[in-house]
Amino acid sequence: MLGALGTPVWALSPTNTPTPICGTTGYDFASLATFNDGRNDFTYAEQVQFPSAFAVTAIRIYASAFTNNYTLAVYDDDGTGSYPTTMMVSAPYSDAGSLGTPQTVAVSTAFNPGYKWLAISCNAASTTTLYFAQGQAPSGPVISGFFMGNIPSSCAGSSYFTSESFGPSMAVMGCQVATLTNTPTATNTPTNSPTSTPTLTPTSSPTNSATLTPTVTPTNSPTSTPSVTATPTASDTFTLTPTPSPTRTPLPATTPTLTASPTWVPPSAKPYAAPNPATGPSVQFVYQMKDAGVAEIRVWNVRGNLVGSISNPQPVGVQSSQLDISSFAPGHYFYQVVLTYSSGSQDQFGTEILAVTK
Repeated sequence: MLGALGTPVWALSPTNTPTPICGTTGYDFASLATFNDGRNDFTYAEQVQFPSAFAVTAIRIYASAFTNNYTLAVYDDDGTGSYPTTMMVSAPYSDAGSLGTPQTVAVSTAFNPGYKWLAISCNAASTTTLYFAQGQAPSGPVISGFFMGNIPSSCAGSSYFTSESFGPSMAVMGCQVATLTNTPTATNTPTNSPTSTPTLTPTSSPTNSATLTPTVTPTNSPTSTPSVTATPTASDTFTLTPTPSPTRTPLPATTPTLTASPTWVPPSAKPYAAPNPATGPSVQFVYQMKDAGVAEIRVWNVRGNLVGSISNPQPVGVQSSQLDISSFAPGHYFYQVVLTYSSGSQDQFGTEILAVTK
């Protein structure tokens, strides 16, 4: 809803601190008029300013007097508040024709402070006539306009956007959150390298043994006096070549390399949830204990209801606590980490988003 100057007014939920501030922002009031532009190929968008990071859970729109099918969406801004750019989320909407009745369409997205655009477009397969509620803010015209296409993935630029002095009575529902940052994910993948064992194959060379056979040759003399001629017998000389024994050269042993266990180190000592988005039955909350004490983690749903909490005594250093989320439905949740030390001091961190996508 809007205040006197058209700025969003946050509706506080009736729960106690540190429950996140939840409510609606945009043009959340019954239609002042309806109109028909005779087209089904336009997307109408209006600008809404968000003073803090916001997690959207639904789009709220007031029904017109005519039944029809539409598509609702949230678009990003060009950075100057001039025209919409990239579509962030969309959902179908069926208008039952009950004029002035608020309708809620579930969506899920989150963004940091700044301008965003709420948009509506007629479903081209439904009818050629576009009827839907229009209105003006109490303090004057809204910043709005239209561009070609039925909720296209992006508005091509300022030349494709035509300004209007009125826009649909639309708002988003959700909760304020801390400024969105990237969440690190720790991965522990040990790698084992096998140790090689050398294989030795000895080679044997045969040894030859020499056999000597002496030969005696008699010499006959024609005279009666025999003479004996000694014929030397050659002795073969064998040189034995020893066969070398195999030399065993062991291969160097390879030392297995193991990746160290994960070390949880929160960026700038700011707690975080891992993995986030969570896809399994549990999630780890990681934080830095300056001293021994107690870590408390609370989790709320988008309605501000407490759906989970844990309290763990922890020593000094980087620690983690595991929360069972097996009963959580897919969607956005909000968590807060409070560290109370034995000295009596306390670290209370801002509310952060936990996405569950199992």
